[in-house]
Amino acid sequence: MDSTAKATTTLPRATLEAWHAAGIFLLDLREQSELTYEFTSNVVVNIPWSEQKLRSHEYPSRSTRFALLCSPANADDQVDWFTNADLHPTKHPWQVEFYVLDTPATRAAALKLAIVAAPDTPRPYPLARLWTPNSLMTHLLPRLIQAATTAASAPTPSPVVFDLGCGSGRDIMFLAEELQAQGATSWRFCGVDHNKTGMATTTAFARRRRVHDAYSFVQMDLRKLDAVQRMLERHQSDVQCVFGCRFLHRDLLTVVRDVLPVGGIFAWSHFAMPADGQWRWQHPSKPRDILRRDELATLFAQDFDVLLNVFESDSDHGRPLNQFIAVRRTPG
Repeated sequence: MDSTAKATTTLPRATLEAWHAAGIFLLDLREQSELTYEFTSNVVVNIPWSEQKLRSHEYPSRSTRFALLCSPANADDQVDWFTNADLHPTKHPWQVEFYVLDTPATRAAALKLAIVAAPDTPRPYPLARLWTPNSLMTHLLPRLIQAATTAASAPTPSPVVFDLGCGSGRDIMFLAEELQAQGATSWRFCGVDHNKTGMATTTAFARRRRVHDAYSFVQMDLRKLDAVQRMLERHQSDVQCVFGCRFLHRDLLTVVRDVLPVGGIFAWSHFAMPADGQWRWQHPSKPRDILRRDELATLFAQDFDVLLNVFESDSDHGRPLNQFIAVRRTPG
């Protein structure tokens, strides 16, 4: 790394005991070859420094407080990458409190705190995670758990959840992990995205999260509505939920609405006009890419029961998000 790009501020160094007392997450940047011990704590996650570009979507959100565990050889570059605003000019800074060096004293402290895993110790499930899914997932998950409880007593095909425009796959992985932890082991989860690398990256993500047996990926241009309709119609008897986050194609929403079977859940999260009708943010910049107030509620007014229609602010820039969930009701 160019030395001229080094941060001008210094991140404090702390002990493992100080991290433990702080009660915050710890991002363990050690390489696999450096893992002479592992942690049992569910607030410690190892993402090797060499996998930084491939797995940056697994890093904490910009509003989450955390610390770094660094190897002595790479600590300067690691600290600089997380704290130097010049390296991430369009992003809010990470809330990194301090860093801990991996030294014999750190290992001794981990043993004293009884947070060192014995060799081959199974990890508790769901696995520890630093990343945060879209806040829509916190509203959607309880409804899917309720649906899973109902489906468990019905001789129906394995329910399928679709994530349209899945991107890195954090939201669909979150649902897969949490539902499997609740015993919904027959459920299937499908990420759909146009990205050609999605097959490799999201399936690798699913394997790391131990949900690969339940996960599949479909590469698809979601603007090709006939293809989307055929995909959903093939699952007419088992589609349980179709959702999407921060992605808007109005004709696509109509296709999903018309294809969902009785009991099927539609969930969407996207930027929406504030109550005063004044958009004050740089992105999205075009009105067609912003939901009108209660546009989704109007679109799903017939044949659906609206379970959620709220407006929240995103954690990045305070932009209003419409969090919307509806379920197709039984006719009559």
